Amino acid sequence: MSIVDEVDGNLSDDPTEPVRIYGAANVGKTSRAYSVLAAPSSTVGMDVLRCALYAAGNVTVSGNAVVSAGPLSSAGDDQQLGDADLRY
Repeated sequence: MSIVDEVDGNLSDDPTEPVRIYGAANVGKTSRAYSVLAAPSSTVGMDVLRCALYAAGNVTVSGNAVVSAGPLSSAGDDQQLGDADLRY
């Protein structure tokens, strides 16, 4: 499998550019190769990708929770962390 930025050849410069994903396989003497063009439907990032913990509704933590990156969470309605030991 390979991923190619057909716009400028640089996958790391612009996350909004489309990419082509190539896949190939062999079975016996038969070979097949396919590709698909993948493009973001929006230029706005999704909240779920910005947080270590995400929920559209309630978030309830009881006990210990260790997060290695932040921000810790984003919840649509309510966050109940109670007596949880939260470290990040």
